[in-house]
Amino acid sequence: MAESVVALARLLDLEVVAEGVESQEQRRLAERMQWAGRREAMGDLAAGVAHNFNNMTLLLLAHTEELSRRFVGLEAMAHVRSISDVATRTAALAKQLMGFSKSGADQAEVFSLADGVGAVLPMVDTVTTSMVAVTADIDPSSPEVNVNRSRLDQVVVNIAVNAKDAIPANGALHVRVRGVQLDATQAARLGLPAGHYGMLEMSDTGVGMDAATRARIFEPFFTTKERGTGLGLATVQAAVAEMGGAIDVASIPGRGTTFRIFIPAYVRPA
Repeated sequence: MAESVVALARLLDLEVVAEGVESQEQRRLAERMQWAGRREAMGDLAAGVAHNFNNMTLLLLAHTEELSRRFVGLEAMAHVRSISDVATRTAALAKQLMGFSKSGADQAEVFSLADGVGAVLPMVDTVTTSMVAVTADIDPSSPEVNVNRSRLDQVVVNIAVNAKDAIPANGALHVRVRGVQLDATQAARLGLPAGHYGMLEMSDTGVGMDAATRARIFEPFFTTKERGTGLGLATVQAAVAEMGGAIDVASIPGRGTTFRIFIPAYVRPA
């Protein structure tokens, strides 16, 4: 485990180098390629750590279940429940790590982006609680996409959870789905080819981010929350990369944050 942590620290300390690159577009492409390599290495590392976590938590939960049967009605049960709660939270962290590292390209299916996002909205209502007003504007004519449905769910829910933590009481989260046509200039800025895309936009009225924080939000294990893991948005970026898409983030301190996810539209064979 200690070797894994050291290896991860080295990966996170790597700097993106783009010496000799003349144009801004080439520099951006070089940075994306280097980050993709780092993400793949960190994904492999995360998978190994998650596997060990999962095995240990299964043992913990098995022992606490046995203790629960023996200590029914005793004062010691409070401690058993505490151990069980910690093990459960550790198992959830392991699942996040595995979600960050797992590729879902082999489980892709074709469906309407409007239907996919609409199906996960009830879960968004649940994770954001009644303190956040969730509204939606979903165009039913949004294009079809060919992606892993569960990975799309991860994207929506993780962004919603991130927004919930940033929104003060009585804030709002707005979800919007549209089909968009990106021209060469717009696509180049996102590192994508020009063409037709499905756009998922999620805007919150939270505290927003400054430029320094925004530049680091997709780094694994970077978090501004007291109890955060720093894996939610890293998982989002990994999932969107699997879909062949890109993320655009706009944020103003004190006014909120907007995530725009662009996913290539699926073109059915003639």
